[in-house]
Amino acid sequence: MAAYPEPALPAHELDFSILIKALRGLTLWRPIAVMGTALFIGLLILAILERFGGTGAAAFLFLALGFLVYFVAVGAGYLGAGHSLAATVQGREAPGILDCLLFGLFTLPRLIGLVLLESLLLLGLLVAEVILVEICRIPALGGLLSLAVFPGLFLVNIASVLTFMVIFSLSGPALWFGETVSGALGHLVAVARSRPGPVIFILALLIVLVSVVTVMIAALAFYSAMLTGSLISSLVLSGVLGGILQPLIHNPIAAFSMLGGQGVGLNGELYIFAFGLTILLVTAISVAIPNNVFLLGLAYLYDESTKTVDAEAGHAFVGGVMQKVGRAAEAAQKRAEAAAARARAQAQQASAHASAAGFAPPPAAASNPDSAASAVAIPVHEVVHCPHCGAAAQPGDRFCGECGKPLAKT
Repeated sequence: MAAYPEPALPAHELDFSILIKALRGLTLWRPIAVMGTALFIGLLILAILERFGGTGAAAFLFLALGFLVYFVAVGAGYLGAGHSLAATVQGREAPGILDCLLFGLFTLPRLIGLVLLESLLLLGLLVAEVILVEICRIPALGGLLSLAVFPGLFLVNIASVLTFMVIFSLSGPALWFGETVSGALGHLVAVARSRPGPVIFILALLIVLVSVVTVMIAALAFYSAMLTGSLISSLVLSGVLGGILQPLIHNPIAAFSMLGGQGVGLNGELYIFAFGLTILLVTAISVAIPNNVFLLGLAYLYDESTKTVDAEAGHAFVGGVMQKVGRAAEAAQKRAEAAAARARAQAQQASAHASAAGFAPPPAAASNPDSAASAVAIPVHEVVHCPHCGAAAQPGDRFCGECGKPLAKT
């Protein structure tokens, strides 16, 4: 039986069914496995690099590299899990875990580029507002201009805050569906311009829903963890785990780097692995599952929003903004070149006036044969120098204008 697409809602309508659909994320294990695998790989590489980093500057470099790998793994897991959820939204078969991780790894540069472009747009808006405020400093007219500029800036900032909240919130989901950077930016701008209110409201309700789910699941996980802790308390009280769990709680990375070291032993390593697996399970239940609900809600929100907006208008708007930014940059470059030319002309004019007034050319000119020849052609009057401070004085002066001491008779 053929499946018919659901009719798109008007741009101003709210689709509350997104909240119900998002709860399906409680039962989808593949995105959780993708995110968990990426986190595990990132933490494992971080622990290995921290252990073999040595001391001094090498340790800092290895630790920085480990954190860089960890953040790359987190980004790849986020994009890979979203790619799996996008397939669920579109009714397709979800790709495998490895395919999702590779998608996330190769899509991460797109996410970085998209966020940089969005940040540049935000920076351009702030620069334009600063210019408007500086215009209000004009004497006499500044006060009149502020009557329109200040309230206008307030309204513009309200719209810009809503716009960039929508853009930054849906940047990841845009790439989950395979959008390019320019395509994603066009869709996001179209959504932000056409229906920022409904998207922000649904996003706020989704956050509330995920918060409730998180509290419920965290309470269940905490109760289960307390029950598990009571069962292993005999090992802790007997001192078998005391010397291992204490550093593990305070410094997990350093504790995991103890594996294979002196004084731990096979049982110690197994205890650390068992305790680490327990922490991973508690984290997966308390954080990963509610996060899966939130990401699925974002995927549905992006999919529904892009069906109700004109993407071509968004692309045209982005293109117009880029052209304006390019023209402004070109005009600024031309003004800078003109200012530099005026500065050079003024310097040459000042040098000519100084020569005409009877001052000797600078030493640099004297070292240049061409400039020295031109300097000889200009008559230079006799210059008297103070024997005490060396200041220049006019012929006929009896006292130095700088130190006040009498000049030598010539």
